Amino acid sequence: MSSLPTKLKDPRTCRIFFSSPFGGMEEEREELTRKYFPQIHHLCNSRGIQFVAVDMRWGITSEAAENAQTVSICLRELDRSDMFVGFFGQRYGWFGKNDEALQKNIEKAILRYPWLDGHRGKSVTEMEFLHGHLNTPGSMPAIICFRDKSYDDMKRTEGETLGNKKQVFKFSAESSESVQLMDDLKQRVEKTRDKTLGVQMSYSNPAQAAEFMFTCVWEHLNKVLLADLSSSQSPREKSKAHHDAFAASRSNLYVGGEKYFQYLKENVIDAEDSPRIMVCGPAGSGKSALLSSWIPKLRQEERGLIVAYHFIGCAPGSDSPLEILKHLKDEVAFGLSGEENSSTTEKSGGKTVQEMMQLLQQTLEQASSQTRNVLIIIDGLGKVKLSARAQKPLYWLPLISSKRVKVVVSIKDTDTKSLEVLKESGYKKMQIEPLSEPHRREICKRTLEVSGKELSQSQMDRVVSAEHSQNALFLKIAISELSVFGYFRQLDEKIDSLIKCDGVGELFQEYLSRLERDYNVQDYEGNLVQQVMMALMVSHEGLSENELMEILHIPNHVWSPLYFAMETYILDRSGVLGFAFEELRDAVSSRYMKSQKDRITATKPVIDYFNAKRKNFHNFTDMMAKDTRRTTNELPWLHKDIEDWEGLAMALSDLYIFSRLHREREYDLLELWKDTKLSFNTVASMYMDSMDRYIADRYLLIQEHLEEEAPPGLLLLEVLTGISNFLNLASCVKGRENVIRRRLNILENVKGKKGMSPDKNVAETLDTQLSLANLLVDIGRYEEGIQLHTSVRDRCLRMLDEEGQQETLEVLQATSLSGIGMAYLLQGMTEKAFEAYNESLELYRKWNEESSVLTCMQNLGYLTMNQEKYEEAIKIFEECMKGLEKIHFGSTYHELGNLMTNIALCYRRLKRLDDAEKMYSRSLEMKAAAVGWEHINVAMAYGNLSALELYREKPDYQKALEYSNKTIRIYELNEVSEDDFNYRKLLENHAISLYHLERHDEAVTLYLHVLDILVRNKVVHQRLKKASKDIVQYLFNNQKYAEAERILLVLLEHDPDPVSYFILDFLDILQPREQPRPQHLTLDHALTIWPGDATLCQQKAVKHLIPGGATEELLQLLPTMINADYNTAVYNAAAKWCTDAGRDDMAVEVLEAGHKAYPDHIAYETQLIDLLNKLKRYPEVLVHSKNVLEVEKDNAALFLVSGYAYLMCGDIETAKQTLTKVLHMNDERLAAMAKDLLNKLSNLMAESSDAQEASKENVE
Repeated sequence: MSSLPTKLKDPRTCRIFFSSPFGGMEEEREELTRKYFPQIHHLCNSRGIQFVAVDMRWGITSEAAENAQTVSICLRELDRSDMFVGFFGQRYGWFGKNDEALQKNIEKAILRYPWLDGHRGKSVTEMEFLHGHLNTPGSMPAIICFRDKSYDDMKRTEGETLGNKKQVFKFSAESSESVQLMDDLKQRVEKTRDKTLGVQMSYSNPAQAAEFMFTCVWEHLNKVLLADLSSSQSPREKSKAHHDAFAASRSNLYVGGEKYFQYLKENVIDAEDSPRIMVCGPAGSGKSALLSSWIPKLRQEERGLIVAYHFIGCAPGSDSPLEILKHLKDEVAFGLSGEENSSTTEKSGGKTVQEMMQLLQQTLEQASSQTRNVLIIIDGLGKVKLSARAQKPLYWLPLISSKRVKVVVSIKDTDTKSLEVLKESGYKKMQIEPLSEPHRREICKRTLEVSGKELSQSQMDRVVSAEHSQNALFLKIAISELSVFGYFRQLDEKIDSLIKCDGVGELFQEYLSRLERDYNVQDYEGNLVQQVMMALMVSHEGLSENELMEILHIPNHVWSPLYFAMETYILDRSGVLGFAFEELRDAVSSRYMKSQKDRITATKPVIDYFNAKRKNFHNFTDMMAKDTRRTTNELPWLHKDIEDWEGLAMALSDLYIFSRLHREREYDLLELWKDTKLSFNTVASMYMDSMDRYIADRYLLIQEHLEEEAPPGLLLLEVLTGISNFLNLASCVKGRENVIRRRLNILENVKGKKGMSPDKNVAETLDTQLSLANLLVDIGRYEEGIQLHTSVRDRCLRMLDEEGQQETLEVLQATSLSGIGMAYLLQGMTEKAFEAYNESLELYRKWNEESSVLTCMQNLGYLTMNQEKYEEAIKIFEECMKGLEKIHFGSTYHELGNLMTNIALCYRRLKRLDDAEKMYSRSLEMKAAAVGWEHINVAMAYGNLSALELYREKPDYQKALEYSNKTIRIYELNEVSEDDFNYRKLLENHAISLYHLERHDEAVTLYLHVLDILVRNKVVHQRLKKASKDIVQYLFNNQKYAEAERILLVLLEHDPDPVSYFILDFLDILQPREQPRPQHLTLDHALTIWPGDATLCQQKAVKHLIPGGATEELLQLLPTMINADYNTAVYNAAAKWCTDAGRDDMAVEVLEAGHKAYPDHIAYETQLIDLLNKLKRYPEVLVHSKNVLEVEKDNAALFLVSGYAYLMCGDIETAKQTLTKVLHMNDERLAAMAKDLLNKLSNLMAESSDAQEASKENVE
């Protein structure tokens, strides 16, 4: 046997020739095809080799047979095969020296195989035996089996009983001659046994023979033919082998890529400026095959190009972002050096995705520095495994800027989110088109050749012309199903059953049906295929082989054949199996999951399995033990999917499951608890109960083992911190307070116990006290919070003086200062808040507490915003965003949404409302992605959008109302108290929207309710003044004085303002009271608080002093009004109030007082002249006119008034002189009036002096 070949004839392909007569051997071939070929396929694929099972029983078309090519084809296939496997029953096969057709076949083959001339009487099958083994024993690995005659006799008798002539024929020897020829063949084989891999001279049944043949083949492949391929390899080589094997399996069958190759050459290889291409198409459209075929083409044509490729899902772990980046980095590094070194091994560093991205970037920069071009190919982006819901799509995909680096990726065209990310990153789309008819035909031919099969021309025409065969996945499934079909005579029926399927989903139904026929064995009770598929269907992430076998109690010998038969359509994600195609999932659902009852039936065994695992967790002291991962990632979702809310709550309240979910998927944890519809206070209580059970269990274990170990409560400190933080995320104040106080109690109880040093106990206690202090501040108990924060800070300072521990104590001190700063911030004490935060920030920076530094900066930004330094605040917030994105790399962290909200608020106050809306919308999307659409953070985002609509120049009250309705619904869903600051603000805005939409009664009712909330919480001063103003105005205008008075009295009691006093005084005027109001509710009292307030003073003057003729009090009031509202013009305004009230006499005194106070203000005397003239107080008119005319010498109007006043005082001469001056001024209208007066005056002077008095009256 040492002379046997040790290498494959074609290093890319392993061909095994299976030889047997045409009839009577179907069962052996079927057993091999369905049970063992898939396993050989898997082995070869794992080494990058294509397995071809050459079975000529239906591999020769009718056309080839008619042309006498049968023998020649069979022997030529043997020539390129690596192993020979032959098996016989009682039939000898096609033979006969006098058979014209056979002799014609031999004649055509004899030119190539002259030895056939001496074997013309042998069967075609024996000719294969001769060429494969007997002519040169040992030259080709051979396995030969003969079936025991008793089996054929049994089958023949059965056929006779049933009257089945075909069966009788298949299991009967052709003739006595054939029996002699068979016996002779057996003797010759027996003599060469030692030159074979194995011989069975009388196997009892087809299954036994198939197993024997497989065992021999498997052993020879592993020990000889594939042995060199599995030798020691570097980690990089092992990883690359998986990708090469995957690429080889795809590229062998690929056709029609020339136009795509040309496109990629023009737009990638020959392009500059870092080209990026995304290859898009439906699942199974040939994206992977295209890229697999492109790679060897690149090796030939672009020899200087470093090509680093990664096929996601080709091997366990290959779907991990960290592994993707590491593999690409190692390939680029190897391309640069050509050596396996520390940079291309698992020791190359990079424990996180972010670190590995940096290492890849550094390697690419190194390539650029060496003027090397690099092409990165990543296939199957949609197969990447994301660990939590908050992770961003393709967050790990490197944003490469080097011009020497080109990137090509492939993705399904239904993955919309990832497509958007790629588009935003500058990727250009290359769409895979449906297969053309010639390409379909070529794919069919190649695929069948790999299986050693061939279709006739008519059969091929039917397949490629089928409606759905232009879909590559449909064609692939159909041809694969034909390849494993073992009944040649039924082939046409099989083709019809496949091509009539209406799409891939229906074709997968045929596939499932075939799996049931082939793999539902007697050794397993029930429908094996159905149970496996349904288990995969209901699982959350998928199931491993071991999990499936244990859940469904599947023996290994039953599982392996089915697994290998499923492998093509199953995705292996780090050992966890799942469906590779959604169409298969849909087919499974349609076939097996017809009702919720079916889902429950399939899910319960999986739940029982993981629940049993969960119940053993208490043996682990480490809450994050590795064995808890799979249960944590499956059990909660299994309960959820069958709406088992009690089971879901039980799973989530398990401390081990909580610990892992909170650490790795806290937003998922939040959503899962919401699904239970339990309040978070109840959730907190359940966690407390779980801790009690845990402590009791741990004590029992301690007693059983009689070992001293740390108190169980000590192990829970970290868990309690996690629960507290989670309840904070859930906005559960009461539950969180209980958890914090429980932690304080445990710390008190473990003092001096094993595992807890005094220093650690003190530090943990102080840290927990700070958590409690922060909670007190959050709920508005500022004094208590500040007191506790101050206590912790002072203790830290004392301990620093006494015993050191500088870092721990100063960080705790910084945390207390930060908490104090928040208390001051919430109370509007800006300067004190700044002082506390700056001191805290300095300490955090000293000890590189990056996350805490960002929190401090965020709050300082908020304070800066409140100082109306909006641009400066925006810069602070943007810096915080960059820091948070670095810390929470790849995830959608909800706190980023809060920063966006603050930036939007700055934009709003800068009147950049469109920018504010965009930022608010981004904040909304980010928060929803992180915590779901029903979290209170999302409610706050909706509330901000609602408020924004009210700030517009033309407010959209309807839109604001829609946003606030969404906000209220979420608050109610989360049982948020209306005492919450943001909730009550939202309700006020809601009332404003209702008011302006003329839903006045609703607005009033809501506002009165809000007012009660404000009073109850003693925060009326935090009200929205616009809301109270609008509502009171409405009530006042509609004579609903009682409701208006109720609001005003509340405002004056808790948050007095001038307008409220003004309106209340107005109400009292409209509805006089029998008893005067208390002094503190009067207008006079308001004026002591806001002396000089324009609204109050005008009300006092117009409604009280002027009607009462209280000139002296009025003159005392007016000087107080000299301010920004009125300045020195206050006397003019007051004079008008007097004249409007018919009190011209008071107006004169007001103007005289104004003139006296401000003698240089000519306007007072001018207005006074007009008023005195109106009152016919002409002597006084002349006094003031004289003063004004000294300044305004060209004031024609005043000369006219003065002339008239002289006339009225009887000074005719002076009157004439004054009026004459008007005639010479540039005012025609006034000159005409003066001329008219002078004419009348001249007429009067001509009359007698006796008539002068009468004339005076006439002139008047």
